[in-house]
Amino acid sequence: EEFWADLIAVYRREISALVAAGARYIQLDDTSIVFLCDPAQRAVMGGWGKTPEALLNEYAGRINQVVAGFPADVTFTLHQCRGNREGNWVAEGAYDPVAEVMFNQIDVQGFFLEYDSPRAGSFAPLRFLPKGKTAVLGLVSTKVPTLESKDDLKRRIDEAARVAPLEQLAVSSQCGFASSIKGNPLSEQEQTAKLTRVVEVAREVWDDA
Repeated sequence: EEFWADLIAVYRREISALVAAGARYIQLDDTSIVFLCDPAQRAVMGGWGKTPEALLNEYAGRINQVVAGFPADVTFTLHQCRGNREGNWVAEGAYDPVAEVMFNQIDVQGFFLEYDSPRAGSFAPLRFLPKGKTAVLGLVSTKVPTLESKDDLKRRIDEAARVAPLEQLAVSSQCGFASSIKGNPLSEQEQTAKLTRVVEVAREVWDDA
């Protein structure tokens, strides 16, 4: 409890400074919850003394303690990262084990979900997305230089829209391009092309993008 109290205080102090400086959009990066999607990681984490389900609920509650009480015009989102260092990954598995709790019990407005490879499973867990929250589909990989086609991205967005309303969906890159000092195996031009592709698709799919 002392550890959690100190950690939450650090996060809240950082966020308070950002809000005081004028920030009105704050994205938290999380690996703990999405690692609970991976059977191998669940087995490891389950050996820590709590069940994976208990850990999931604890993580949700601790994140809520971090974001509680800030002005209503501050938007919080949560990125679920499966590992991205130098184009590598650590965890795999569909979002099914965590989706209901993550979407409905964590007090953020949006969720960035890595959907760049079959390792992430199907869009079925989006059925738990409640009204008023957004799921951002990380369909564009930051791990490989190959540029995704607009048609493929639109097809996958259409698949997701069969599960959750299109107006509650968005599109993005799967993660960042530089999760370490070395960065990922893409050139600056390849990174620019991918970000440009995200903007192109967003504008063609959503009228208000």
